[in-house]
Amino acid sequence: MDKQRDKKTAFEKIVVADLKNEPAYKKKFEDVWILNEVSAKYRISKKDTGVDIVAKDYDGNSTAVQTKIFKGKVSIKFVLILL
Repeated sequence: MDKQRDKKTAFEKIVVADLKNEPAYKKKFEDVWILNEVSAKYRISKKDTGVDIVAKDYDGNSTAVQTKIFKGKVSIKFVLILL
């Protein structure tokens, strides 16, 4: 089970890096954190409710991000269901 958790954590770090560095997201978000790294000053609960990443935009609004990592292919239909 720890191996799966390690993969999930590594994937979350990749997503955070992408949200911080990909030009379109960099313009949108001022900062991005893995949930357990969010500063207490933002008063965001660390309770596991499915949120993995928090992104703060330049207006101070927060966006919750849930990451999913799958082995193999994922259908477009499945992705659309998640949206």
